[in-house]
Amino acid sequence: MNELKAQLKHNIMELREKELHKLATITEKAVCDQLENIINDPIYNLDDDFWNKIKNPYIDNLSEQREACEDILQKAFECEYDEMEDFIATMETKVYSFTTDYIKKTFKDINTNLMRRFNKEFKKESNGKPRVWQKMEEGQIRELHTHIKKVLEDLTVDFKYIKIPKNVGQSHNTDNGVARSLTRSDSVRYERLLSEAELNKVKDKFNEEADF
Repeated sequence: MNELKAQLKHNIMELREKELHKLATITEKAVCDQLENIINDPIYNLDDDFWNKIKNPYIDNLSEQREACEDILQKAFECEYDEMEDFIATMETKVYSFTTDYIKKTFKDINTNLMRRFNKEFKKESNGKPRVWQKMEEGQIRELHTHIKKVLEDLTVDFKYIKIPKNVGQSHNTDNGVARSLTRSDSVRYERLLSEAELNKVKDKFNEEADF
């Protein structure tokens, strides 16, 4: 009898582990599929606040999934706190790893995106209409060129680190809603994106392509 009980308990635990694994797989895939869409547009457009446009939805998305998982783990699996935290931590680690890898992939040809924004701002008015060069003096054109080029050169500073938190639970909200750690430097808080050598190559190529 005791042997039968032990076997039943083993089978139940084994089935429970399989279902937990299935929940983890489904959750991670759902989050990662959404993150691709969240990441693509900001890096394609390269607005000045492109990291916020990735980071804030990333945090919101992961926080929502965390709450949903906690609810399922408590009610359906009757998980203890430690087991639940281990489950969530593993999920967040895998999602973070996917996100950083995907962002690095999108930066393989970041110069194309830099030049897209440069051409958009240099060749078009703020309303999207093409600039009428005949109405501008050469000095004005050169001044505009220098200004836009400087703005984008300054933007490349943000290519050093992947500015999303490694742990959503350790982020802090500032007055403008941007999740940031209040004490640690970027090199500690964030994973490296481009090395100094890679960054210099991006800058050199941009300066060459955007030359007047």
